[in-house]
Amino acid sequence: MNEFGDFLAGVFAPVAFFWLILGYMQQGKQLEQNTKALEQQERALQLQIDEMREGIKQQVELVQLQR
Repeated sequence: MNEFGDFLAGVFAPVAFFWLILGYMQQGKQLEQNTKALEQQERALQLQIDEMREGIKQQVELVQLQR
């Protein structure tokens, strides 16, 4: 019976190790995708900030013209 357990451990250990490596690689790929998504969000937010600043400038100019 002990030999059978050793046999099963020998058969499934490489599969489990491969599964572990595959999961690690997949996690790395997901982290890379998340990083790219966050960078895109940062660029979009920066554009919004720039547009808001420009809008504020225009409003200030309008107020100054109305005085």
